[in-house]
Amino acid sequence: MRAEQRKAQPEDCPQKPRLQFRIWNPEADKALYDAFRREAWYDIHGDEGVFDPEGYYCAAQKASQYDPRAVAVAMLWGEPAGMVQLDLERDAEEAVCFVPFVYMCPAQRHQGLGVQLLEQAERIARRYGRDRIRLRCAPTNAVAQRFYARNGFRKVGMAQDSRVPLELLEKPIGYEVLQR
Repeated sequence: MRAEQRKAQPEDCPQKPRLQFRIWNPEADKALYDAFRREAWYDIHGDEGVFDPEGYYCAAQKASQYDPRAVAVAMLWGEPAGMVQLDLERDAEEAVCFVPFVYMCPAQRHQGLGVQLLEQAERIARRYGRDRIRLRCAPTNAVAQRFYARNGFRKVGMAQDSRVPLELLEKPIGYEVLQR
């Protein structure tokens, strides 16, 4: 007699769960991408203002054409839990990987899972020989500012290409050469 199979549940795993990452599908995941971007925008800026869903979507499409792993959906228990997007062309001459979008679903926040989004970005960036991760963060987004600071990011300036005030944050991800 065969045991009945069921989908894993959070209570099955007493340790902190690991996110699984799948490649974003621009056609099938457009509504998901738009919903994540919109929720992130409202959460940070409060209204649509200069929110540009088509511009964001086109940038994600371009990133995934460069490398399909550049836009990844974080899955938890078989459901989308977040997303990370890299722009592997921007700032490449500086050996920097620019990360235009990091998103964790509200129900999954404050559980120690967000660091896994950053780790995914670092894995891809290192494959391209990048030694730093750079992203933008609203100075008023205190939760995100603390999260990035705890994870090694430091302010390196203000974004010059933004419609709203954003700080540029950067984290070294290269390997140090140890001296004897």
